[in-house]
Amino acid sequence: MYTPAPVVFCDGEMTGLDDTIHDMWEFAAIVQGHRDPALDGEWLWQIQVDPDRFTRHADPAALEIGGFHDRYICPHTEVLLLQRPESAVTLLPSLAALPVHWSRRHFASHLVWLLGRADSAAPRTHWAGVVPEMDIRFITRLIRAVVDDPVEMPWHYQPVDCEAVAAGALGMPPPWDSMEISRHLGVTVFPHERHTALGDARWAKRIFDAAMALPPRPLP
Repeated sequence: MYTPAPVVFCDGEMTGLDDTIHDMWEFAAIVQGHRDPALDGEWLWQIQVDPDRFTRHADPAALEIGGFHDRYICPHTEVLLLQRPESAVTLLPSLAALPVHWSRRHFASHLVWLLGRADSAAPRTHWAGVVPEMDIRFITRLIRAVVDDPVEMPWHYQPVDCEAVAAGALGMPPPWDSMEISRHLGVTVFPHERHTALGDARWAKRIFDAAMALPPRPLP
């Protein structure tokens, strides 16, 4: 019997594209279908960058695109939780007052819990986004840097690229452009949210939801 898996829409902002020398400094997740419904909703964090790597390797173009110098507020703590679902406070009262200061280890453990599954019989969560493999590389490195032993990542090995899903539903061959796909789907693009982690996660979700709402194409 077919059981739909949970899908979590994620996005990150980085100081560059190479996860070996750059850092993710902002990360967002829109959780839905979690085993504990109190955790469903929008989550947003900022993550402290390594000052030495930043000085030597940060890509000025990436910083400009993501608005790093205008929006980065996390130089003195490892992780700042900036947004969480209101319902999460009933389960985790320590999250009542924002921002919440976390260690990297706590952040990594929380992500494993947030993106994990209840038991081995439950379907794994699918990580969804636009070019999700890049964000996955950065988050995987962060998690493995602070856990005591190497761990298997909790999400499904097959991420969902929302652009590819939509392009397939529309019959559009690559290369793809998010703006063009959004136009064909009638998806609203909010310029002030672009290149922010939460804004881009919301955009990816709108693209995915619009593609899923299209009439199914008959199978041959």
